[in-house]
Amino acid sequence: MNKNIDAIEFNWEALGAVLASLSTDEQVPFFKGFADEMNKYPTHFAKESQLVAIVDTYGKFTEEQKHVYATMGQE
Repeated sequence: MNKNIDAIEFNWEALGAVLASLSTDEQVPFFKGFADEMNKYPTHFAKESQLVAIVDTYGKFTEEQKHVYATMGQE
């Protein structure tokens, strides 16, 4: 984890809403940083498991929200 942000508290839902409203050029650094951190997982399986867990765990996402992420991993 990036230790530079330990002292900051975030409203993650509000941050996500702001991120979604930004332009592509403004969003790219976030997604690049996210991908770089995910690529630090020790195995491909660990990384993929975490990505599945984000969307599929404990019913925290609605079906409409899951649909947004369904195509995100496709190239």
